[in-house]
Amino acid sequence: MNSLKKCVISLVLLALILICLAVNIYAVDGLFIYCGAGLRKPMEETAELFTDKYGTTIDFQYNGSGALLNQLMMSRTGDIYMPGDVWFINELKGSGDEEGNYIIKDLPVAFHTPVIVTPKGNPAGIRDISDLIKPGVSVILGDENIAIGRITAKIFKNIETYEQLQDNVIARMGTVNQVALALSMKQADAGIIWRANYIELADRLDLIEIDEEINVVKEIYIAVLKFSQNKAKASQFLDFVVSEGKDVFAKYGYRIIKD
Repeated sequence: MNSLKKCVISLVLLALILICLAVNIYAVDGLFIYCGAGLRKPMEETAELFTDKYGTTIDFQYNGSGALLNQLMMSRTGDIYMPGDVWFINELKGSGDEEGNYIIKDLPVAFHTPVIVTPKGNPAGIRDISDLIKPGVSVILGDENIAIGRITAKIFKNIETYEQLQDNVIARMGTVNQVALALSMKQADAGIIWRANYIELADRLDLIEIDEEINVVKEIYIAVLKFSQNKAKASQFLDFVVSEGKDVFAKYGYRIIKD
């Protein structure tokens, strides 16, 4: 094994150790949550309300949904997982230990709706999703290991234009926030993000709706992990998110899943 490989392996092991240490700090008195990066603002505000009411400290690990899935499965630590698409939670339900499930409780919170966004003023004149495959149009998308990237691929595969799209993709980002930010900085003609992320940057982006007949709207779920050391508190937080927390999500532009 050469020195470069040894260095890479050492860095990976160090990262896992640091993640485990960070999670274990909250194992006694608080909660550690793996949260999709695009959900950061409503989740942080909801967590503040929960802490004010119950005194429980909450810490977050933000990243793309797929990266978080890999982290929690390797570390087997933490209390709660909230990705941008319920598909990732369903993966945990079928890939756990011998009992086949990493999830002990999960609840629906809101809907994630994909939209097309362009830099303010829409300089390329994008009108609908078919324009994203036209020659000369530059597109930035989420990596297919994150929720918005996976759904974007599904939308274009459903209308059989996925291969044509690849010619126009100039970059793929690790989080939906990075896609939105890149478009707001005019680094491409168009991209696809969640509606709620557009609202955060509406002063720097234009929105084009995706036809309902081809769009893929996803449900956002929150789940308690089987290896949580604070299952009662984690369950209490889930109940709080789907009750008092729903008003916070609505404020940030999410369509709420009603009881």
